[in-house]
Amino acid sequence: ILTADIDFDGTKIGQIGAFMYKNSGGSTASAAERLTTSYQGVFDGNGHVMKNFEIRHTATDSTANTSDAATGMFASVSGAVIKNLGIENATVTSSAYLSQHMAILVGFPAATSTIESCYVKNSSVLGRGKLSNGGAMMGIINNNAILRNCYTIGVTVGYDDTCPTANRFQVWVPAYLLFLQNYTII
Repeated sequence: ILTADIDFDGTKIGQIGAFMYKNSGGSTASAAERLTTSYQGVFDGNGHVMKNFEIRHTATDSTANTSDAATGMFASVSGAVIKNLGIENATVTSSAYLSQHMAILVGFPAATSTIESCYVKNSSVLGRGKLSNGGAMMGIINNNAILRNCYTIGVTVGYDDTCPTANRFQVWVPAYLLFLQNYTII
């Protein structure tokens, strides 16, 4: 539980949790293996704001074991609850070979997780890797995502098309309306 606002004053911060793309044997990780590196707790912002930070993922090795397929404050979540949190003036960038799922808050929901009463304001996501997907709140919205009473204001999501490996970037919007309640993009 946060007990006060946190101003990182432009500092680069690390991600919470990781998305395992390849296991230690070099094979594509199974769903069960991916869950072991994901954040699995309850993060209660208690109405506070985390602001003025940067998350920059720069892995370039296509054989990297973890964190090369999801980037965000929470790289990957599994059975997690993130609630009552504001994010302002944040920047998320990645030049990873496989920066597939990028967002300010959650890169990838590996198992059903809830994001509730959160917002992202005046922030940006910039992909530079191969096969990038991105969003403001979550890097991908799938059947593992429940967004409730969340909103974004002034968030830029895009990719650097000068990168030789960037060949696709999809911006994920609320496509699974069944799982979204009171989500607003302004």
